[in-house]
Amino acid sequence: MRAWRFTSAVCRSGFQRCVLPRNILHALSVSNKIFGNQPLAYPCLAQTRSIKILLSKPEVESKVLAVCSAFDKIQSDKLTLDSSFIKDLGLDSLDHIEVIMEIENEFRFEISDVDAEKLHTPRDIVEHVYHSIKKAEPAN
Repeated sequence: MRAWRFTSAVCRSGFQRCVLPRNILHALSVSNKIFGNQPLAYPCLAQTRSIKILLSKPEVESKVLAVCSAFDKIQSDKLTLDSSFIKDLGLDSLDHIEVIMEIENEFRFEISDVDAEKLHTPRDIVEHVYHSIKKAEPAN
């Protein structure tokens, strides 16, 4: 019972990446009397997948704008989907990297450096995130 409460709390807190391989987690859960036979990683992995599948494009847009507006160097009144981070919002390259890192944290996946250089506006980020989510979606 304790393991289930722990994994549920971990999933609710937004922690989606497990740092130990599945076989080690399974061995820990089987051998440890406190956790019993409940594997620790599986509920988190299942929840991660369902979050990604359920996001629509308008939801991605609102999340991207929320992350950008929460960034202290961006003035919310100037922020639109088509605002250039450098020209319109006055960010430098390091600020741009910080925004990209916050987007990675929000959507729980990594954006390559090559792709990050192409993301000049919030709309670019929305398109990249949405297409990445669609690629990760299992075929029906």
